[in-house]
Amino acid sequence: MAVFSNEEWLLYLIFHGAGHAWFRIRWLVDIAKFVQKGGIDWEKVVSLAKNMGILPLLHQTLILTNMLLSIPVPTNIEPSLAKDRYAWNLVRLTVPFLSNTDLEAQYTKRDWLYRRRYYELQFQIGWKNKINYIFHLFQPLRDDMRIISLPNKLYMVYYFIRPFSWFMRCIRDMWQHNKTS
Repeated sequence: MAVFSNEEWLLYLIFHGAGHAWFRIRWLVDIAKFVQKGGIDWEKVVSLAKNMGILPLLHQTLILTNMLLSIPVPTNIEPSLAKDRYAWNLVRLTVPFLSNTDLEAQYTKRDWLYRRRYYELQFQIGWKNKINYIFHLFQPLRDDMRIISLPNKLYMVYYFIRPFSWFMRCIRDMWQHNKTS
């Protein structure tokens, strides 16, 4: 029976939490407890993270656990962590999700969604992943298909409808927001 090593579990937890912008601080606490328990080969963690292309996510997590929970950063990782501007940018983008449990009170729904989407775009490491993420955002939704019902062979037309339906939803949301304000 195959089982993850401690290093693989740690990276799995990091990838999951970072993918959700750490909106549940409990995930950082779990990682802090996991790290404090010991038995982690940090050289292996760094090597795996590099091979998986998620070293900035490891750095982001170590920065956050250090800042919020006073968990010391392993000494062999400190130099690369200090220079990782990508990880520090992810930390900066994550802080609003961590610091305010009632984000919708601080931001409008649309602003919150844009912040979330921007974080998700920055979370994508490498230009190919960023392009794939952007294409994913433009995939047709059921709402687009409700506007016009097309046969399956004309499915590609929905890709042209999507930007217009998105724009119309934005206008509708702004109008409703201004009406309630």
